[in-house]
Amino acid sequence: MAESKSSPAHPDRFGVNLRWQFIANAGQAFFGGLFMLVLGRLLGPSDFGIFSAIIAVVAVVGLLFDMRLHEVVARDFCLIDKGQWTKPSDRLYLWDLCLLDSAGRLLPCLGLILFSPFWAASIHLADDRANLVIIAAAGFFLSRAGNNISLGLLRVLGRTDLIALCTITDWALRLMLALIIALSASLSVEWAVWIVTLVGALLNLAQILLAIRELRLIVPDVDGRDWSPMDSIPRLLQARRMIMASIGLSASDLMAKDLDIALLARFLAEDKIGVYKMTKTAIQLLWRAVDPFYLAIMPEVQKLWQQSDYAGLKRLLTKTSVILTGLACLLVTAGCGGANLFVTTILGAGYAEIPQLMLIMSPWVIICAPLIWGLPLSVAINRPEFATYGSFFGLIVGLTAFTILTPLFGLNGAAIAWNLTLMSGFLLTGGLAVFFTMQHVSRTLKVD
Repeated sequence: MAESKSSPAHPDRFGVNLRWQFIANAGQAFFGGLFMLVLGRLLGPSDFGIFSAIIAVVAVVGLLFDMRLHEVVARDFCLIDKGQWTKPSDRLYLWDLCLLDSAGRLLPCLGLILFSPFWAASIHLADDRANLVIIAAAGFFLSRAGNNISLGLLRVLGRTDLIALCTITDWALRLMLALIIALSASLSVEWAVWIVTLVGALLNLAQILLAIRELRLIVPDVDGRDWSPMDSIPRLLQARRMIMASIGLSASDLMAKDLDIALLARFLAEDKIGVYKMTKTAIQLLWRAVDPFYLAIMPEVQKLWQQSDYAGLKRLLTKTSVILTGLACLLVTAGCGGANLFVTTILGAGYAEIPQLMLIMSPWVIICAPLIWGLPLSVAINRPEFATYGSFFGLIVGLTAFTILTPLFGLNGAAIAWNLTLMSGFLLTGGLAVFFTMQHVSRTLKVD
């Protein structure tokens, strides 16, 4: 087996990953937030609503069968930073995952492209703009193919700094191009879709190349020689439970993403969709301050569970929950207060409903942040289906609430439904994971 040619991994990988993920999310919040503000201001609520609906329908279909393979990489390659493959077949297993990830991205995007008139009609997009669905779908594939694998590898290698670099560059470049086009021409929905497409593809390629470089420093033997489709099947079967659970999670998690945006096109006018999307973006930017804990805690929960360090696992989860409760309260207070003071000044009178809508859309952040370890714990205890159960339950609750409340209360009803979707999913996933963990630990201690 190949020996490492690099220095030993950082002893505090969790702290390093967490710090750099905070930097990545702060950069994304800053540049991504500015990018969305520029689009919202220059396009206006109606055109911003159209742009949001296009991106939403592509994301919903494109993520329908997302296998979330970065979590498989975090589980099965969490010891690769030691300088060698855990077993010789892992080199080909990594190629299996790469090709599986690309295929999983390609098929939904082909469906979007081949049936673009149908998808355009589903969001009431004018016939002369149906080609934007094709452009956005191609961009989605190019920006996502292989992304899960590169993301997972950089995390287990402790190179979250490179993820941060790619993330910040991605959003900064989108912002820069939007400003350049706005100064030299009129920024339109078409230009906005092209910006997202081209920049996403470029930065995904950069992240993949960086991941390959870093992996070769640790285990130089990474090529795909001797790989064959038939031999890949038994290797992939070792991850079948997690992959199937992830597909179920992705299919049922769409309400928590942008399915609500796509559905709003059937209930509300474009300007209302624009207001809703801008508000949702603001809340999601608040969540960006919480999200690094999920990305950093995943490999650490895996290692503590595999080492049977139950006391250490409990300390990690408890400490994380306490910190995130306080952080979430602070974020929601600051976000809603800032929106109340500045939103109409920055975005214009067309977005005046945002402060009130933010108050309705934000409670899930406070409830869900302390439970962010639910999915990592489910994966660690080899019960990834718990996240699927939680997500599916959230989807049912959310769709029911959305169907009932949106026609009655408009934007406020949709906001309440989004809260119920996320809260119910997080609560069930975390509750099931804790219950199973406690049972396992109790049985283990009795045997010992």
